[in-house]
Amino acid sequence: MARTEKAGITFAAAARIRSDHHAGPTWVAKGEKPIVQATGSRHGMSLMPATPSRGKMRLMIKDKSGVNAALFIAFLQRLIAGARGVILLIVDRGPAHAAKKARAFGERVKGSLRLFYRPPHSPNRNPDALVWKHQKADTVGCMPSRARMISKAKIRPLYQYPSLRYAA
Repeated sequence: MARTEKAGITFAAAARIRSDHHAGPTWVAKGEKPIVQATGSRHGMSLMPATPSRGKMRLMIKDKSGVNAALFIAFLQRLIAGARGVILLIVDRGPAHAAKKARAFGERVKGSLRLFYRPPHSPNRNPDALVWKHQKADTVGCMPSRARMISKAKIRPLYQYPSLRYAA
């Protein structure tokens, strides 16, 4: 389909990262109580990347709020604005992606963007899900946050991993 329409395949996923998130084990000497250091500061951000099968990742970061249909539509508008040709966007079935407003917007811009929904519970079919796993479980979740450690500069390099460079 992508070849016949001369379209680019792009994956998108949304995630929320919080400073007080903790994942992973804790280790202490036998007989001692494990203590997870945390900050009293509570902040977070929503991240929405679009990872094309060929090309550069596009990222939108929103402080202080979750991803809703309006934010997803704003993200789609920004994605379309910089596109050359039709975008075949593969998303999960999250509430913002599956909202009536988002689906209606997808129908209105069918000439430049087409939305496709992945099957439920299939993170292995989306490179962005691998990034979130790395970011939440392997990186941010295993260390205390004393400052705003989550930033564009820390997230963008994750997309340079060879395993995430999708080839169409």
